[in-house]
Amino acid sequence: MLYIITMKNIFEYNSYKKFLHDLILSQGRGAVSHLAKAAGCNRTYLSQVLNSKVQLTADHIYGIADYVGFTSEEQDFLILLLHYERSANR
Repeated sequence: MLYIITMKNIFEYNSYKKFLHDLILSQGRGAVSHLAKAAGCNRTYLSQVLNSKVQLTADHIYGIADYVGFTSEEQDFLILLLHYERSANR
């Protein structure tokens, strides 16, 4: 389980990508590899997600939420952020 000490509350985010970016910055070296493993994807794909219009899937997000140790409410919110960003209509 990953413990987030200096992170903002997930409910303060309006982008799952921004949350992941901040999470990686707070964890330091190896964080991208750990998150990619938790998501069930490779490091390159996760980097593409963070730096382009490529999106994660719900399965990826569930793996990350489990790894981070989110409550069910936090997990649900992260999934909503994913759906929001994947939506063609804003």
